[in-house]
Amino acid sequence: MFFRVVSTQATEILSLSVPPPVLTWTNTQTTSDCSVEICHALGTTWYPVTYPEATNPTTLWPVPTNRPYRLGFMPYPYNIGTNAPEMETIFSNVYRVISQDGDMICEHFDDGIPWPEALSNQAYHANYEADIADRKARLPAGHKVYLSMTPINTARTGIALYRGANTDMALPSPWDAFAFDDPNVKTAFVNHCERMITEFAPDYLAIGIEVNRLMENAPASWDAYKELNQYAYEEIKKAHSNLPVFASLTGMDLLEGYSSANHSNQLVALQDVMAFSDCYGLSLHCIMSDLLADVLPSRALLQEVVGLTAKPVVISATSYPAEVFSIYGGSFVFNGSPAKQDSFFRNLFSVLDERGCRLVINSVPIDYDGLWNYVGQPDDTTKLWRDTGLYDGVMAPRPALRTWKGKQFLPPVTVPSPAVFATDQLVFDSDRAGGTREIYRMTTNGTDAMRLTYDQAYENWWPRISPDREKVLFYRAPPGQSEVYSNASLWVMNADGTGVKRLRAKGDDGWLMQGHGEWSPDGTRIAMFGTTGLAVEVFVTDADGKNPVQYTSRGGINTDVSWSPDTSKLLFNGYPPETNVFEIYVMPATPFAAATRLTANTLADYDPYFSPDGSNVAWLVNVNPAANLGLGRWARSGSPMRMAATRTT
Repeated sequence: MFFRVVSTQATEILSLSVPPPVLTWTNTQTTSDCSVEICHALGTTWYPVTYPEATNPTTLWPVPTNRPYRLGFMPYPYNIGTNAPEMETIFSNVYRVISQDGDMICEHFDDGIPWPEALSNQAYHANYEADIADRKARLPAGHKVYLSMTPINTARTGIALYRGANTDMALPSPWDAFAFDDPNVKTAFVNHCERMITEFAPDYLAIGIEVNRLMENAPASWDAYKELNQYAYEEIKKAHSNLPVFASLTGMDLLEGYSSANHSNQLVALQDVMAFSDCYGLSLHCIMSDLLADVLPSRALLQEVVGLTAKPVVISATSYPAEVFSIYGGSFVFNGSPAKQDSFFRNLFSVLDERGCRLVINSVPIDYDGLWNYVGQPDDTTKLWRDTGLYDGVMAPRPALRTWKGKQFLPPVTVPSPAVFATDQLVFDSDRAGGTREIYRMTTNGTDAMRLTYDQAYENWWPRISPDREKVLFYRAPPGQSEVYSNASLWVMNADGTGVKRLRAKGDDGWLMQGHGEWSPDGTRIAMFGTTGLAVEVFVTDADGKNPVQYTSRGGINTDVSWSPDTSKLLFNGYPPETNVFEIYVMPATPFAAATRLTANTLADYDPYFSPDGSNVAWLVNVNPAANLGLGRWARSGSPMRMAATRTT
């Protein structure tokens, strides 16, 4: 690959280079007057490079080495031919664009489900079988596959219609009376998903499309759909644990003030869906909002919508019109343009480069003017995506294609690196969203809080980041029982909120309670408290919560255990023989080693931790028992040195 920096006013080449770490040049122009372009070989077409930053304040341009997401399209036909050869030409053109301008294909099925056949695992109608076979035969070699299906109808008001000889046929009896949570619907939908997984071997799977629209259009059906979504997710993950499974949501409906959707209900839908989803799937058609195409979505708006959860972002469908059009007799006018479409993708790519993403699907590769004419030029929502192709209706490329190709030229990260916490990020639990306590992450300056857990079936608390910063350890209990250790279970999840897994269930190994799990600095063990009788003692387990080994046998209560940086010692608090006030102890990290008392006062001492170099200890002192306040202090060999923190305990 070759890169160059050019003047945006005179197209003067200021620098040309095979990728070093950065491109530099000496010029009086500011970087806002310049741009970076990429090509595969000298003498071929140059394409623009987008950056995460809104502006580049210096003359140092970092050269990108890859992109974090795949780029693709849906195989949407732009016309209808009058005979088989014409249709073959149309589909050949569509798949040529998909093949040459992307590395992913979205096989999108939003037109009904063969419910009775799926329930009994019978063959589908011959027309549907032929459609599946044709799609499989046309899959571009080397492309990843995103398979998208939904149990919801296209109006987003109830269960999907019937897919038989044609798409979206009337539901046969008794399916026309079934709700989402009917056992027949649940079984049939999972069977259908399994059949399509077998056919297409997808790399990503959507088991719902724009599902939050159901919450808006038919809120009484939401709870039943939620049950179906959970059932389908859990059943599919049992058989395909490494397949990312999720349901997509309409992004603009999740933002307050940009659509008529009930915002509170939309946040409930987001929470319910994220509880059983590996990715944050966004259908991002910004003209489907109060913006229409009058106001270009800003970077700040795009950052807000992709930042509503920490889970990996999937742009399951997106678009922006490159032409002016109206619908319903001019009631709604969309002032699209090629320049606006290009700016939309530049903004979107720069935000996704910053946030991280897995895939981006531009719904329509080629404008479907011919198809719209064929169906009678309806003046309705059929026109909304007509002019959103990266090629217009006569296959002429648009400016946005250059931006798309500039991104496509960079090799994709084929296996996304595990999400990790940055060194300036921390985790905490809060009930700020209402209802149960959930786990969040944020930066140490108090900004950029992002929610990690979405499950009101549990209280979630005591999050602890693993030493490699890839996982979070935390506890759960039923609603209303936060920090009720007799009902606690120990869990772990990835840094982005995915991969939630229980390590220790309530009652494992005969324990009557458990809590305060802490990773060892090398990540191989977890220290915690537990009990099988009256005494609460310190235990250490493997990193998966198995094989507990008892470390103390002092009687009474011994909790708040933590490790020294070199894993050679353990801190904990416990009752000394002569008092019922908690004091701080240190002991070698060896089962039943003698413990040394560090504090001796009339105030309760809690939560001791070594300093990073292991030379100091900080803990909380309850200086006002009536107010239940805690005051943190540093100590060296049991002597108070300085105040560290305050908190309510």
